[in-house]
Amino acid sequence: MCRSGISPNPTSSCVLYYNATHMITLLDLPRSLREACGLELIAAVAPTDPYPVAEPKGAKRFKLLQSIPPDEKKYHERVRQLLEDALKEARRYLGDRPWCYDRHVTCDDETGQVPQGQKKGERYPDVTCQPRAYPSSSNREALVKTDQVGAEDCATKDLREIFIDLTASSATTAGDLTMPPVILSPLANHVCFNSNLHNACIHNPNTDAVRLHVEGRIYHIPACSTFILSTVVSGMRAFNSALRTLPRNISNGPGKFKFDLILLDPPWPNRSVRHSLQYNTIKNPLLQTIPIISSTLSCAGHVAIWITNKRSVRLLALQALFRIGLTLIAEIIWLKITTRGEPVTPLDGLWRKPWEVCLLLHRHEVTMRSESFFGDVEEQELYPPVPQHIVLSVPTTHSQKPHLSPLLTPFLQPPYTALELFARNLTSGWWSWGDQVLQFMEQQQTY
Repeated sequence: MCRSGISPNPTSSCVLYYNATHMITLLDLPRSLREACGLELIAAVAPTDPYPVAEPKGAKRFKLLQSIPPDEKKYHERVRQLLEDALKEARRYLGDRPWCYDRHVTCDDETGQVPQGQKKGERYPDVTCQPRAYPSSSNREALVKTDQVGAEDCATKDLREIFIDLTASSATTAGDLTMPPVILSPLANHVCFNSNLHNACIHNPNTDAVRLHVEGRIYHIPACSTFILSTVVSGMRAFNSALRTLPRNISNGPGKFKFDLILLDPPWPNRSVRHSLQYNTIKNPLLQTIPIISSTLSCAGHVAIWITNKRSVRLLALQALFRIGLTLIAEIIWLKITTRGEPVTPLDGLWRKPWEVCLLLHRHEVTMRSESFFGDVEEQELYPPVPQHIVLSVPTTHSQKPHLSPLLTPFLQPPYTALELFARNLTSGWWSWGDQVLQFMEQQQTY
């Protein structure tokens, strides 16, 4: 039975408040990430006041408002009203209490401030993707080297300590498309060079997090997690090979690994991101991912995709996903707030809105529709009247979003299989794939 109020055990839950219908949730963002990966992540300073922003005024604002299509204007007004109501409801419950838990913080925050002497873009030192040759399957023993037990197949046996050296097998035979996954030991795992991780599938089968040593840095790999540090294009071979060799979810039968959830946080083109140099953007990231979604999503699976508030981005996402048999069933709207429960920017802002939207879609058809791949989306389908779940949370580091697992319970009953594309951190039990997938998993980002 749903009820309102604080969660039964607030010390172990990221949810500070939810209403009777679970359509409004106040969530602690760093705590949601901790519960997802099993590790405590260091967070950015929680904003106490709204961000300073410059918005158009007078005739310029009037002209900009006139340029917004009526359906988009109506949608934004509906969202603004929902957010105002959600804030009022949460404020009645909280009173003068803070809107987030205490944090272990870094020096900089969402405003873009960085420590003295440090440049933008150096905030999170991390391994970066570089192209490398694929080793052939005949040289599997060269992929994984052990300290004391010799060259044994680590896919079937726990090893005391693994030393990964992919450089020794840089040549690939003609027509050899296999890229065996690397299985991590319960103890420390060592990588000779950070470039050796690129484009390989790394799997932790252990029920606890393990350490991965890379050139003097230590990364924490959550329990039962799998990751590929690469772009979508470069990691395709390792992904397909891992699908064939790693344990499969029984519900889809032998040899048919499917995901019940595919989460995407694409690097959509964005002016503020380009200026901050936080990550590279892609003009149309879905061109790379649609074949993956179409072939690996289960017949009744869900896709969750974060989009920007630009109409063109929403249109592009819905066009692509509708064409592979997906239906929009809900939206998750994340409102960024201060520790006092104020929106970080004005709710009626035109240049910068304080909310982001995640579209939740469900597959009802196994086969693709007959229309052209990127056919037109009918105008009435762009902003359909679907349920809108409001999430209130105080933001942390740039590009980190609340983990959605607590909000997906009505749609996905555990255990379920999940794949996150364009991932910037790891989740226990999930597959994560992205060229910044270890960004927040370094030891200095945890404690």
